[in-house]
Amino acid sequence: MSHRLKMTCSMLGLNGRALPATPPPPPQLEQESQPDADYSSDDTVDPWFAVWHEAYVADAEAEAATQWGEQQQAPTDPEQAAILASLNAVSLSKRQEIKMVLLVSSDGEKFEVADEAIGKASGMIKGCLDEDCATNGQVPIPNVTGRILSRILEYVNKHFSEPHDDFQIPNADDPLKRFDDAFVQVDQDTLFDLITAANYLNINSLLDLTCKAVADQMRGKTTEETRKHFNIVNDYTPEEEEEVRRENSWAFE
Repeated sequence: MSHRLKMTCSMLGLNGRALPATPPPPPQLEQESQPDADYSSDDTVDPWFAVWHEAYVADAEAEAATQWGEQQQAPTDPEQAAILASLNAVSLSKRQEIKMVLLVSSDGEKFEVADEAIGKASGMIKGCLDEDCATNGQVPIPNVTGRILSRILEYVNKHFSEPHDDFQIPNADDPLKRFDDAFVQVDQDTLFDLITAANYLNINSLLDLTCKAVADQMRGKTTEETRKHFNIVNDYTPEEEEEVRRENSWAFE
């Protein structure tokens, strides 16, 4: 079944009922229905089910024809054609309601995202959209590679695609908390790239999440252990280090 029909069937109700994403089993009749039964001529079958069943079969046949390179045929039944036309109209209307923007990474990768979601997440991109800085509908992101931008958009879609007003920190039982915990389980180079990108894009919630991940890795470690963990080269002279320790003695207590 085509993605378009699956999506629109979940939105459009016929006779007060939502269409199922997959065809339900045929009603239990005294005489078992054959796979190719003509439900439209059976008075004991819900007429809306019969019409939808024909539409579903026609869509499946069209999808198979496309796969084998055959030309699709428009439905011949007027009632079926009217239903499919309504489905197409609803699908087109929904697509037109969502305004999309194209983000272009520093290495030329392009990502299409809903401007409402990315505007909620990123202060930098929101400002760009508000000031109409996009060129031909594209917003360049010169400081972020495609690999990191794709990860950031995964976070944005998870946290900001729902129509709520403000970002909320997920609690321990929230699936978003499990998503966040898994999101920062990456190598150190990726983690620091995410921090840099979140800071550049002004995504405060992501910046807090990634910085907390670094802080958790530092917890309980001495200065030398922290340097070793993050491969930090100590470029202080002994005198400079002693001065820093003296000025920040509270941190070494």
